[in-house]
Amino acid sequence: MKLFFYDLETTGLDCKRHGIHQISGAIVIDGETKEEFNFKVQPNPYAVIDEEALKIAGVTKEQVLAYEPMQDVYKKIVAMLGKYVNKFDKKDKFFLVGYNNASFDNQFFREFFAQNRDKYFGSW
Repeated sequence: MKLFFYDLETTGLDCKRHGIHQISGAIVIDGETKEEFNFKVQPNPYAVIDEEALKIAGVTKEQVLAYEPMQDVYKKIVAMLGKYVNKFDKKDKFFLVGYNNASFDNQFFREFFAQNRDKYFGSW
């Protein structure tokens, strides 16, 4: 079983208005941790950045804006996922795992892929 554990830190609560500034987690396959990751991401340039959301994460706007560009992090994530899953095989997929993922993080992650002109988030 292929598990993709992940957690996001965001610049607010609305995936259409706000962006992601941190993506961290682990890939676990058949009970073995294959990879851990912690990407600090410069949010989409059009994203609203709420100071209150940054306070919760313990970062400043200046720090977040100095993170690696969103497109570069996206490429690293897709390369990482591609090491473990063939996105063209309907039976070879990750199970997404995390606290509050179904109601919050998945929507932001899907939007992150869309902002990088990739509508195939579900292929992983």
